[in-house]
Amino acid sequence: MKKLKLLFAAFALLLGVSNASADVTLSTDLTSQFVGLTNVSNWSKGAGTTSNPGVAGWAAPQVTVNGNKYALIENYHEGQTQKEMTGVVMYATVTGLTNGTYTIELYGAACLTAGRSGMTTDFEEGDANSLTAAYLYATPGGGETTKQYVPCLIESNMNNRGGEEAIPTATLTNIVVTDGTVQIGIYKEKGLTNWHFVQLKSVIATVSGDAAIAGLKSTAYDLLNDATYANVTGSERTNLQAAYDAEPAANTEEAYNAVISALNTAISAFETCNYAAYDAFVAEKAKAAALGMDVSGYTATSADDALAKTQTIMVDEYNYVTTNYPYAVDLGAWTTVNATERRGQHWDGTTDGTTGSPYSEQDKGWGDDSWSCSYSQDLLLPAGSYVFKVAGRKSSESAVLTLTVKNGETTLGTVNDFPNGDLGKGIDTSGATNFGEGTFANNGTGRGWQWRYVKFTLGEEATVNISVTANATAQQQWVGFCNATVQTDEEDNVELMEALVALNSAKAAATLTRRTANVGTGVFQISNTEESDLWDAYDDAKGQADDYKFTSSSTASEVNAIATALSTATTNYSDFLANPTLNAPAAGDVFNVMITTGDDYAFKNNPLTFNADNVSGAYFPQGVGVKAYKAQQITFTQVEGNKYTLSMVNADGNRVYIGTNKTINNTGEYTQIRLTTDGTKALAVKVEPTATAGVYKLWNTEAEALLGCQDNPAEKTTGGIFTTNSHSDFTITAAEKPSIPMTIDANVKYATRIFPFAPTLPDGVVAYSCAASADGELTLVEDNAPKANVPYILYAESGSTGSVSGFGSATETSYTEGWLTGVYEGTEATAGTYVLQNLDDKVAFYLVAVGEEPTVGAYRCYLSPSLEGRSAFFFPGSGEVVTGINAAVKALTSGKAQIFNASGAQIPALQKGMNIIRMEDGTTQKVMVE
Repeated sequence: MKKLKLLFAAFALLLGVSNASADVTLSTDLTSQFVGLTNVSNWSKGAGTTSNPGVAGWAAPQVTVNGNKYALIENYHEGQTQKEMTGVVMYATVTGLTNGTYTIELYGAACLTAGRSGMTTDFEEGDANSLTAAYLYATPGGGETTKQYVPCLIESNMNNRGGEEAIPTATLTNIVVTDGTVQIGIYKEKGLTNWHFVQLKSVIATVSGDAAIAGLKSTAYDLLNDATYANVTGSERTNLQAAYDAEPAANTEEAYNAVISALNTAISAFETCNYAAYDAFVAEKAKAAALGMDVSGYTATSADDALAKTQTIMVDEYNYVTTNYPYAVDLGAWTTVNATERRGQHWDGTTDGTTGSPYSEQDKGWGDDSWSCSYSQDLLLPAGSYVFKVAGRKSSESAVLTLTVKNGETTLGTVNDFPNGDLGKGIDTSGATNFGEGTFANNGTGRGWQWRYVKFTLGEEATVNISVTANATAQQQWVGFCNATVQTDEEDNVELMEALVALNSAKAAATLTRRTANVGTGVFQISNTEESDLWDAYDDAKGQADDYKFTSSSTASEVNAIATALSTATTNYSDFLANPTLNAPAAGDVFNVMITTGDDYAFKNNPLTFNADNVSGAYFPQGVGVKAYKAQQITFTQVEGNKYTLSMVNADGNRVYIGTNKTINNTGEYTQIRLTTDGTKALAVKVEPTATAGVYKLWNTEAEALLGCQDNPAEKTTGGIFTTNSHSDFTITAAEKPSIPMTIDANVKYATRIFPFAPTLPDGVVAYSCAASADGELTLVEDNAPKANVPYILYAESGSTGSVSGFGSATETSYTEGWLTGVYEGTEATAGTYVLQNLDDKVAFYLVAVGEEPTVGAYRCYLSPSLEGRSAFFFPGSGEVVTGINAAVKALTSGKAQIFNASGAQIPALQKGMNIIRMEDGTTQKVMVE
């Protein structure tokens, strides 16, 4: 704890106070000896609390001490536990006092902020409990404690009670000081309250006149020699010195009190004067001198005059710089860290600050405990004298804004005394320094902007680093700066300086990385020829700029040529990166578009295809992986540049487009994706390559937003295409045509097939559908124009070779028509169905028995007849119907054959229905008995 230091009265003789005459005992105001109590740094917390003393803010008024306003010193804590603590709350100790009998008057009270952090009200104001809850006390060294209970109040804002006049006071009397020390404090006897405050009001003491004067002169001596007040040179110092030098005119109480009163007045005025205004005045004179100004004529007669003269110097600095360094060169591109740009509070804006030029500031800080940001640039300059000129401001002492100019490791100049706050004049809307009359931003408050300058001199051409840096150590802090220029006094240098700034800006912007992903000759890749030409131009221009050597003979035209070449090449390649031209697909090309984002997304790596109804509804991802037979082939039809309509041909042969509900139906929003068969209402989708090879973004150009797949619904079976950022990465690859073999053995003559497209069959191959049979023979109906996704039985009298191919239109893995079911993937035939086989040189659809389920291959068919009880179904003309005695019957009667029923069981004689006869030579005959 900082103690208040005064010399003892015994020092009086050294200070020139004579004791030759009889001493005068008097009652006098010694408040100035206690004025340090007004400073919160002289207070400590007591054992009765865990909170440190602070300065009362919005919830308490300021109070008057010796004619000056001071904040109440408070100790505040929240929570029921803290509230219940007792003991010393806070205290301060004053030393070096004049011995005597003191009456000390203090402001003070104890409060409960009921309801805060669960604290409850345990008393009513004025009841017996509250009257003895807390007291203010004074304890002289080795003496008795004097105390007075203070009221307990239920309050959260003392201003609501009427300001200073309503603040309670306590008067502590008969405090006998014998060793020059006394402790002042507030003590809790009962755990009722959580907010306590105290402040000095006045001190009256009965003391020896000589001792009182000696004590006050000791205080005056210390103040006159205190380095804190070294720059105080006006009336505050001269008045204090005069009071210090004065002696009582007579050995009377009146004469002594006159000296004491003068000392009290001078001490109070000196100690409470705005010494910071003097410090600022002296600092501003030093800055003006550093600029080259004659400052001998600037003097300050008081703190108020120092403040006014400081503003006068700042106006003169602005005029000096703009007169003696009249040529301003705007700076170029900054290299920034944690920086951003804003508008609305610039000093050239309207009076309410809603418009104006841009200014720079940190991009964080409001909620951060600490932060830093920086702006810097290297600048080539010819020999000469310069001033770095910047307008700036900052939030408070917790934020620092610094200007620095360096040549290598040598600092040529630095400034960091920008003003605090969003209010305060300094720059009027014309840009001039002005603290008086004029037009200012923010309804005349000025927004707090002020100019600062860093002068530097170069003996020869050199590269200097110019920087603006800022940092903060508390939340809700900010900085701002703008209109940075380098001022020169050489008009001939301006054109060259501007060229050098342009070169520096061009080099700072030349940080491009060559594009490699999705560059090539393939469809939707970036033209490698265009990319190579633009990169080579950029790389060459950057090399020339980096290798350029600035000398005293350099000209503005040659520097500008290099800067322009680099800026142009950088812009061209940047524009190319932002919107590259993609290689367009050829007519008839179709593609698979695959979702690639979201490792936990059920449809990752699935292609996009239409939903079942083909026209209405959303555009859906379906299936597992790319299936050539499925309707996943998207046609990209170029609209302009990289914009395409996306469409598919559905199973009905109709082309279906994606569009937006707003365009298609004139209802809903442009963000709602729907399907349409009207190509004039198709959505133009922009294809944008990403930095990952083969991966693209698709843009809904009507909504100016991405297309993507929303997260799966709970059933995890479908996921539509929407205007959304979710799952918005896609691959685009050429779609493959399924190649379906058409080989038919000449000895077998029959095969089954299903096609995901309308096939053109080879010569000699006939397609049949089947939905019935007669007497065990299939009823086949020829189809002269085979369709997509319809199962067929094929017949080729002489067999067939080769294959057919086309783009798939299937949305399912299998299709059934009549008795036939065609499959696009290998499928196990279930028991009870029939599969095409050649058994004993007899080609037919044979019954699948339990436990003998064969696999029907992709693009093949199996039979599911509506009839039951047959072991096989034959092709027309290949079965045998018997109505009478024939050779087979004769063989049976001779005992040279065996008979089996349709289920394969041997029977003793022919039965009604199908009979299978195995002849003596091993051949079989089928006999139908009607």
